[in-house]
Amino acid sequence: MATLVLSHIFRTIGSCFDTLTSSMTPVNVILMGLILCAGFVLPTTTMHGWSRWINYIDPVAYAFEALIANEYSGRRFDCTTFVPAYPDISLNNKVCAFVSAKPGMAYINGTDYIA
Repeated sequence: MATLVLSHIFRTIGSCFDTLTSSMTPVNVILMGLILCAGFVLPTTTMHGWSRWINYIDPVAYAFEALIANEYSGRRFDCTTFVPAYPDISLNNKVCAFVSAKPGMAYINGTDYIA
């Protein structure tokens, strides 16, 4: 679906120009904006309010979200590094040293990582 939508966006922009060469500059600028606002380079939680609307109309963002949900949803990742790194502390007093870790858990839930 993202391929079809992007293809039509590029064809629409290309129809406004006489040559392929002259249409490449605006297409590159728009494609760069769509990739930046997809949620990977610039997370959606850190987007400014005036630029957040780009993410809602971005076909790359929907494709990225679908790939991330497909890859991480329902998976469990075991932790290898804990904070603090003392060996004699119980698991209740440690936390995994990665994003979305919860105290007292020896693994990270993939659904929590997505959030």
